[in-house]
Amino acid sequence: IDSQSTPNVYNVYKGDDITMELHSDDQQKLVAVKWFKEIDIWTELDIHNEQYSGGVPDVPSLTIKIIKLGNAGKYLCLLIYENGETQKAEFKLRMIPQVKIYKALCEHRKDGTFIRPAICDTIDKHMRENNIVVITGREGTGKSKICLELASRYDEKDYMVLKVDLSENYLIYTDISNALLIIDDQHYTQYSLNAFMKDLSVLPGRNVQVVLTCRNLELKIVRNVPEINKLKSEAFIDINSCLTPEEKEDILRRHMKKNYIAISASYDSTFRDPKILTDLSVKVTLDDGVINVVRATEPWKGFPLSASLFCTVRTFLHLGEKYFTNPPIYLIEELKELYKTAKKESNCMDKINDFCILVYIMNNKDHQLDLNDHNLYSQLSELYQTLFSINIPKTPGSNEAKTKSIEESLHRMNNKYLRFHEGGYEFIHPCMLKAVLMSSESMVPYLLLNGSLNDIIEFVRSNDYTAYTAMEDDLVIKIGEDYHQILCERLVRCAFDDHSLLLHVAQYMYSYWRSSGNNLVNKMFKHIEFILFKSLAVLTGDFLSLENESSSGNSINLKGPVQFSKIIMLVDELTYKGRDPWIYGPGTSHFVILSALVSAAMGRYATNRDQTFTILLEEFQKRMHSKSFAKLLKKPLDIHGNTCFHYLVLFDEMSALKILSVIKNPEIKYIFDTENVEKYTPIDISVYLGKRHILEVLNLSTNYKIKSRNRLKRLAKSGKAEYYHENNKNIDLPVVLKTKADNAAPENVKCEDAEDEQKEVNNESNKDIRIFKRKYSVRKEPYKVKKRNRNDVLCFEDFIINIVVFGDY
Repeated sequence: IDSQSTPNVYNVYKGDDITMELHSDDQQKLVAVKWFKEIDIWTELDIHNEQYSGGVPDVPSLTIKIIKLGNAGKYLCLLIYENGETQKAEFKLRMIPQVKIYKALCEHRKDGTFIRPAICDTIDKHMRENNIVVITGREGTGKSKICLELASRYDEKDYMVLKVDLSENYLIYTDISNALLIIDDQHYTQYSLNAFMKDLSVLPGRNVQVVLTCRNLELKIVRNVPEINKLKSEAFIDINSCLTPEEKEDILRRHMKKNYIAISASYDSTFRDPKILTDLSVKVTLDDGVINVVRATEPWKGFPLSASLFCTVRTFLHLGEKYFTNPPIYLIEELKELYKTAKKESNCMDKINDFCILVYIMNNKDHQLDLNDHNLYSQLSELYQTLFSINIPKTPGSNEAKTKSIEESLHRMNNKYLRFHEGGYEFIHPCMLKAVLMSSESMVPYLLLNGSLNDIIEFVRSNDYTAYTAMEDDLVIKIGEDYHQILCERLVRCAFDDHSLLLHVAQYMYSYWRSSGNNLVNKMFKHIEFILFKSLAVLTGDFLSLENESSSGNSINLKGPVQFSKIIMLVDELTYKGRDPWIYGPGTSHFVILSALVSAAMGRYATNRDQTFTILLEEFQKRMHSKSFAKLLKKPLDIHGNTCFHYLVLFDEMSALKILSVIKNPEIKYIFDTENVEKYTPIDISVYLGKRHILEVLNLSTNYKIKSRNRLKRLAKSGKAEYYHENNKNIDLPVVLKTKADNAAPENVKCEDAEDEQKEVNNESNKDIRIFKRKYSVRKEPYKVKKRNRNDVLCFEDFIINIVVFGDY
């Protein structure tokens, strides 16, 4: 039969009746009606079968009663008239055997948030080659949506799409052809899956394709099926990490569009605003920075589901990128329960083994367990003792028993918490490391000592910190004062080893520890003070107890010396550039106040941060009579031997003047005679810079001998000659010059009493002491300003900020 015409298509549900309507020529007498169905070849139907009615000259249309799966396919009707003419008509019955799957297909085709990932083509290719393909992945990775996408394509190719229920009589699937069978996330039993695949041995002959999905835990059951186990490895497709960053971003943006979430600049985004949780009328905006972070993540639940929930539930949206990077709460609760059970039932070695193995992998630098590691048993024994106070004595043959016990634990947790990869066991997902950290308080020391700074910033909070939502409360670790010292040491190490991390540390403390007072800040600065003076070989005094001194000396091993410039920056960042003086008060350590005074002079707090500046002045005045504070003022703060007063006179004169004007203790004034390694004193710098008001406060006329006053006078004139000619409009800018000849001013500067000054230099040079040399020329030629080289500058206005901010000496 030559069949070329376009058939009439009927979509029919299983169990319904269908009539294939046929209109004959009323002008001709119909003498015969023949109905055919295409199976392998066109085969004539037996219209006397009780399932059919019609199909005769009086009623040429054919009705099929109670449609079955085998009724689907192509039909052809041949009408034969009395005059010998014939009429032909074709029909196609498209079986909809399951209403549920058909509706799901229709919904899928209208789903604007779905994108067809590139992995779909790979799955289709291997399914056509093997007739069976197994898709594995965690919850939410898109296994069901990929099945629907495949079903949609095969449905367009006239395949019958069936979702298999292994609890039913699956023998009905053995009598079909041109079909796609979907076995999606069933709770498999080994028996049912074995029986189904055994009876489905006719797949190649009848053009039946099977797509089977399973989560990681069920993969072992699937692989034990003989018909599946013999498949090539390509037939097992893991989609846990199949999406590209571009595909993830496309999915996220589609869900954002569906839920009316706009994109904005970071400073305009509202997703972190708590108002979005209570007021649904508030329009939610998300910035590109968060999107860029999210597109690079692999969340525990799978990206498609996570993106949908993130954009739909505002509680999740409020968490931002943390929703994608943090472990789910139920995973943390599972591990907490595992630890509690193991702790409570000390004879339950299975639970103890499981938890200790998870902790071992977390502690291991490679985050992997290798059964061939000769240190494995000893390290696990230490964990038994540390976590559960269990001491397992070594007995003959004990290693064999331990090996068996460990293997059983690994077998239990494989594909649930662990996976076997490249000869060892590792966490099945990066979230597992965070989940183990949060499973028990016994993990806190490990987190503080060995966890990343990002993990500490993300999870560690003060006991009394409450500025987060209920969901955030479940994803943080609250610590008390017992852990403050460990935390301080770790933060100090991070802050001073890496300039970029210093800002993160300051922001972390400002954001999450401000509400708990300044206790943690004081402890942190005691450690900073200790390592600063230790690096400068200065006696530490009594600011740390012997216990703390020993602890700090052993645990804070920095890559280089602590720079006072970074300490100033840390103070500035902790107080939000001086806007929030939360770390200052009666309980604040001396070293914090000293560092803050320098920061205030640098930032000109006297004019634009008056509230903070007033508090600092009050604290400074209260401490002036303290012997320990006076000693601290004399100590060098950098490798150049500069004290806090060397720094003060370099910056804003108004701020420095107000700080110095509150000095009532006469002994403190002698601190201004303290020399740095270049033999500069704060008074030398003040004179050279023309800080007249500072000199007036210090009352030099009563404290300095004539010879010293004349020396300062010459220094002032040389400073004016060197600096004023170039900066006559900005004479107050800080500068201290150091020429190649180690002079305070160039040799050809004209100054009076040059001969006296030269004698003073010659006499002091005999003592083999490094002094502040001052050589002046009396030549008549006019003074020519030389262009300075940066290497000749100790502190100059353009570079002083670099020195303070970046430590660029």
